[in-house]
Amino acid sequence: MTRIRLDASDLAGRGAPGWLFIQARGEGVLGVWADGTVRRWAPGEKADVWRPRGSAKLTTPTLTAACMAVGSRTLILGDESGAAHLVSTVSKAGVGDQLVVRRSIEIADGPIRSLRTSGRDRTIAAGLDGGGAVVVNTASGKVIARAQAEWDVPVTQPLLGGSLDRLVLVGGDGSAAAFGLEAGHPAVSLPALFAKRWYEGYDEPSYVYQSTGAAGSEPKLSLTPLIFGTLKATIVAMILSTPIAVLAALFTSEFLHPGVRKWVKPTFELMASLPSVVLGFVAAVSFAPLLRDHLVAALLLLTTGPVCVLFLSAGWRFIPEHLARRVNTLARLGVACMGLAVSVVVAEWLAGVVEPFWFGTDGAGAGTMRGWLDAGAGAGMGWPGWFMLFAPAGVVLAIALDGRILGGFWRRVAQRPGLVEGVMQTGRAAAIVAAGCVGAFAVAWALSAVVDPREVLLGTFSQRNTLLVGIVMGFAVAPLIYTIGEDAMQSVPANLRSASIAAGATPWQTATRIVLPVAGPGLFSAIMIGLGRAVGETMIVLMATGNTPEMTANIFGGFRTLSANIAVELPEAPRGGTHFRVLFLCGLTLFAMTLVVNTTAEIVRQRFRGRSARL
Repeated sequence: MTRIRLDASDLAGRGAPGWLFIQARGEGVLGVWADGTVRRWAPGEKADVWRPRGSAKLTTPTLTAACMAVGSRTLILGDESGAAHLVSTVSKAGVGDQLVVRRSIEIADGPIRSLRTSGRDRTIAAGLDGGGAVVVNTASGKVIARAQAEWDVPVTQPLLGGSLDRLVLVGGDGSAAAFGLEAGHPAVSLPALFAKRWYEGYDEPSYVYQSTGAAGSEPKLSLTPLIFGTLKATIVAMILSTPIAVLAALFTSEFLHPGVRKWVKPTFELMASLPSVVLGFVAAVSFAPLLRDHLVAALLLLTTGPVCVLFLSAGWRFIPEHLARRVNTLARLGVACMGLAVSVVVAEWLAGVVEPFWFGTDGAGAGTMRGWLDAGAGAGMGWPGWFMLFAPAGVVLAIALDGRILGGFWRRVAQRPGLVEGVMQTGRAAAIVAAGCVGAFAVAWALSAVVDPREVLLGTFSQRNTLLVGIVMGFAVAPLIYTIGEDAMQSVPANLRSASIAAGATPWQTATRIVLPVAGPGLFSAIMIGLGRAVGETMIVLMATGNTPEMTANIFGGFRTLSANIAVELPEAPRGGTHFRVLFLCGLTLFAMTLVVNTTAEIVRQRFRGRSARL
């Protein structure tokens, strides 16, 4: 046995503490005074002398009771106003260990005379004046039961059974009374499930889901990170899949030859029959390492894709009209596919050129994007990250503005296909790309002066991440949007197209200003069906991400969805227990989310349908 001494030299005149507690694994000793002072001692330079290592002062009425929670990491202090205060030791960067008041719970209207823990979880019993007692769970703040004995003296010992099935009260005069309890699921409440909580060992309030932990650890069952992960995966997947699916449906319906369409459409629809588990397996085994090794090229592909298609359309104008008409639709489709292949090659080449110079961690010199991401905010330049995020939108916006503002001018100066027209359209494409990139660079430079992208949308790279899930899930969702949207466009009456063409509109104007608005209800339904598929997707998310319930906007980080959480944890959850019921609540929450999406979709679809019913 080793004798230790607490250095209390700075507490002269205060007197001995009213309560003394030892922390878990002998990390420190906590002293509590009735005036609300809490002092912690921990081993110092001399093993036999423990020095002060933090203190706290509660601005509360006089403390009347104290106990140590299960796990010996949190003090529970009761005062004369009837409130219980949870005091824990937290480690803050650059500050060290500090004592903080994590939470206060109003238990009664009068003084708390005694406190006892259940010895099993975070449930405590508080003895009151007049033979009263309250049983409350400190993790959720839920009051489980109130009891009243048949005497008027204070309760000095409220004792809880290990299974929370019995409460025994012992009065100051030696009287005793026993009560049966039905605790239910004390660790669960609406604030515990959806609000931000300050958990034991954390340096600030957080949303945390952690269904398993060490014996005596505080339960962490917040569903907010799971809801956030579900929405995060869905939004990224829809952003990547919806434009491609809608444009593919528009091209197939309005521009593709019927003979080619009967082969292309079933092929596209066949993608929808691929099992989710197969897509998840391919994503985890093959695509994840590929994205890791070609990260910059994958991001640049979002820009080089539309740029190569734009230059391909400009280059097509070099071919004389009498020769271009001899090229059938299937051959043109093959040329478009070749353009996409060229965009992949260009993206890979650009990645090798720009990555060493853009992502040096000191702002100059050779570097990699993964090293730049892991370096954290404040190292190197922030604008390359913002530029890669905004460049695709900048190019697409430049294309849209060119058609909207200068479309009439280009139609007036357009000539027959040939050398002159090809040069003119190529220059036009180059100007569009330059304008889009300059605009993206300006936005990136302005944003980098305010916030580093690694603090917002980018962060430490994980091989199984949100971008990977979004791409693969988008591959699963796009066929649904495509096939329903294409059918909606095909159902638009042909006389509307004929009338538009007869009035002098181009096929593209007819498709965007006549077909799309009329097919709006069906197209919106297609997008909502795809959204519902993305919200409920399980296997792709389960296999292609790290399943870490975190709340960050980092597209290179992981997450956990409601559906994946059910699939992972339901087989291990004890039937009828708190964890088991929380998983069922996950399913109910997912059902509510899809119900809201589908109801909103139906309301909007009916409005669209009413507007186009007269056509």
